[in-house]
Amino acid sequence: MIVPCELPVKKRVFLHLSGGADSALLLYLLADKIKKENLDAQIDCFMIYDKIEMKLQCEILVDYLTDLFPTVKFRLISKYFERNGNNKASEIYRLKLEVLESYDMPEEDTSFLLGITKIYPGAIKKYNGGDSHTRDGRKWIGRSYVPFSHLDKNDLAKIYNELMLDKLFSLTHSCNTKAPIEHCGKCYPCIERLGAFGKL
Repeated sequence: MIVPCELPVKKRVFLHLSGGADSALLLYLLADKIKKENLDAQIDCFMIYDKIEMKLQCEILVDYLTDLFPTVKFRLISKYFERNGNNKASEIYRLKLEVLESYDMPEEDTSFLLGITKIYPGAIKKYNGGDSHTRDGRKWIGRSYVPFSHLDKNDLAKIYNELMLDKLFSLTHSCNTKAPIEHCGKCYPCIERLGAFGKL
């Protein structure tokens, strides 16, 4: 199939990996492109975790794709996030800047990508009680490009199905309440996931 989005790949690709279905699919598509086009590029997966299980989950995801694409170079960069009542988004942004400041690749040689989609049609527009402004269809958020900005979870479910990525999907987790142990089935990410994929 022709993936309905642009995937810019430079010498390094900096991808914010959440462990959810969106960023996991983007990571797969990037690795697939690098392999098929024989590109000299490395994917740096940046993830924030507040439970060790979240870190282990992303490690399993990256290990799976490393086995699937043995010629593609992956690196997982993880930062611990302590929940203490502060704004999570601002703390993640601070940690991301901290990583970028120590990054050893010039910005002109790096693609910065976010694997998020637009709001799922017919669903609530509050993301677990938080603001949904980062999912309003913008192609750019800061200096990060958003390839899936024009797609929603229905579109991603079709890509998963057409590429037969059931195994990849099974390694992802989207729940905001019980992450990363199980899905509660009630929070917005669960509603969105269940509505599009028909399963948690």
